[in-house]
Amino acid sequence: MDVVIFSDGHSEGDPQGVNEIYERRRGDYRGIAQVLPLLDKIVNQDASPTQVADTIHHFGIPNDGTISKDERTGLMRVYQGLENVLRSQSDITGLYDPTKYPPEQRIDEVAKVKGIPREQAHAIVIRQKYQRLEAILRDNLEPPVAQ
Repeated sequence: MDVVIFSDGHSEGDPQGVNEIYERRRGDYRGIAQVLPLLDKIVNQDASPTQVADTIHHFGIPNDGTISKDERTGLMRVYQGLENVLRSQSDITGLYDPTKYPPEQRIDEVAKVKGIPREQAHAIVIRQKYQRLEAILRDNLEPPVAQ
């Protein structure tokens, strides 16, 4: 491992490697901001998971130097990850440290409690996870300024 970024924001290791991590985080953040409204369409039953997955599949990622290779990697990670999750109707694990955040809702429990289709409950739970990750990333898009 060449780079470590600690929870307080300081890092050790290759400065270029640190920068690459922050660029991927910016890509993740940008991708999440773009897919959240699409998840809302499923939640509001304006689109099916397959329709949203097809939309995401056709998203274009700039390859013209307007974003870095690592930011592009972050965007692709979000797009491909969500497309796969929507097509498989699987859950997402490992986005953030579960010991620091309250327990997450389970898809089948949401469907049962709200009396809604599982696909809609799936979108609600996945959207909540992406919203939580977006909030975590928001404050971690740039390395801390040295004092």
